[in-house]
This record gives sequence, C-alpha cells and structure tokens, in this order.
Amino acid sequence: FSPEAQKIFIEHYNVLEQDLSPSGPLSPFRGHVSKKTENIARIAALFQYFSYGEGKISADIMTSAVVISSWYTDEYKKLFALPDESEL
Repeated sequence: FSPEAQKIFIEHYNVLEQDLSPSGPLSPFRGHVSKKTENIARIAALFQYFSYGEGKISADIMTSAVVISSWYTDEYKKLFALPDESEL
C-alpha cells in the first residue's frame, strides 16, 4: 500500500472495530465483518493489478475497494438482519 492507502485502510479498520463492539451496529454480523478488511485488501490488489499492473495500491484504489466492500456489507445486512418487532 502507498502511505495514503495504508492510512485509509487503518482508519476503516478502526471504524469496523468500533462498530463490532457489543452495542455496535455491526455486532450481529461479526462473522461477515471479521473478514471485511482482508477482502478490502484483496479487492484493492485486484483493482491495482488489472488497472495498472504492479505497483503500490493508491489511495484512490483503496477508497474504491472500501466503497465496494461497504456495499456488499449493506447487502449482507439486508439479507441476514433479524426483523424488527414491528415487522413480525
């Protein structure tokens, strides 16, 4: 990672850790979210390789990987969230 990309990655990791706390919004999805940072790194590596070949992952590519991963997390939450009492 470039230094800027590493900063984005670490910031996102820290947000995920907070959101995984027992009262956090992602705590019911611990299994999915625990793999998210690894998947972000993989997505970023694929973007880098297929867009530019070898080289360090840029901040723009890291941001794109975070956005895509976040979309998948939102979709996962829609599919696997427990219904509210009002929905029962």
